[in-house]
Amino acid sequence: MLIFYYCKKFEEEISKKEDYGDKVTKKINEISNRKDLKNIGNVNVFAGGIYILKISNPKARVIIEEKDITIKEKDIKVFFIRDIISNHKFDNIYGKYLYKKLQNREWLNSNPLLEEDINNFKKSYKENKGKKKINPKFPPKDLTNWLNDFKLELNNEVFETKDWGRIL
Repeated sequence: MLIFYYCKKFEEEISKKEDYGDKVTKKINEISNRKDLKNIGNVNVFAGGIYILKISNPKARVIIEEKDITIKEKDIKVFFIRDIISNHKFDNIYGKYLYKKLQNREWLNSNPLLEEDINNFKKSYKENKGKKKINPKFPPKDLTNWLNDFKLELNNEVFETKDWGRIL
C-alpha cells in the first residue's frame, strides 16, 4: 500500500475549489492500494521520482513526488502530493510550459520539496503509526440467521435504506 502525504501548497490549491477537493482525493485514494505508481494508465512517470496523475473529471493534473524518508533508521517510501494544475490553467500552463520542465527535471530543481512538508509528514507518521485500524465486528448470529434463508452473505450484498417503503 502506498503512503501519500498532501503538501501544504496542494492543500491550499484544493481549498480554493470545493468541488475539486473531494473528487481529486477520491482519485488519489483509488490508486493508494497499489504497490507502485508505475504501469498505471492514468499516471505519467518522469525522471527524478515525479509522477503526474491525470484526472479527467474535473480536468486536472496532480504532481506527485516520490521520496524515501528515514524515520528511526527505517526507510519509508512516501509519495508527496505536491501540486495540482486545475482546469482554468490547464492548457496554458501544463501543455505549453510545465510538461517540458517536468521532463527536463527543471521543475524539481526550481521547486524543491519543502522541509516543512517533510517534518509534518514525519510528525503525522509517528502519531499514526501506533494507531491500528479497527475492523468492525460482525453482528451476533441471532441477528444474521435470517440471511441464510435467502442464501445471502454479510459482504455488502445487503443494503438498507429508509426509502424502501417508497420504492415498492
